[in-house]
Amino acid sequence: GVWVVNVELPGDYPFKSPSIGFANRIFHPNVDEASGSICLDVINQTWRPFFDLVNIFDVFLPQLLTYPNPKDPLNGEAAAMSLRDPDGYNRKIKQYIDTYCPVFALWSAARMLPLVILLCRLLRY
Repeated sequence: GVWVVNVELPGDYPFKSPSIGFANRIFHPNVDEASGSICLDVINQTWRPFFDLVNIFDVFLPQLLTYPNPKDPLNGEAAAMSLRDPDGYNRKIKQYIDTYCPVFALWSAARMLPLVILLCRLLRY
């Protein structure tokens, strides 16, 4: 699947963290399904000026997508399902990939983004 990530840099970046969110829908415990905003401690609370966008896209987001934290959810349904019904959770993720993240959507989504496009695979299937 293809996910488009919106990045907004504040005027005092890198001393203040960027605003990061998914443009297309994603079913994940730490992503608000309606707004696309992410719950990632390093961006929201412990940001340091030596972090940069490379850290976000090479380390922080892939780690969040690979290892969701259902104990600190923005999406309670995804968190509960990941804990109680992992197979159903994986099926729902695949459904979201097929519905909201087709590769051909990249072009139209990319034209609307202010800064960055992130391509990532949530599941290997």
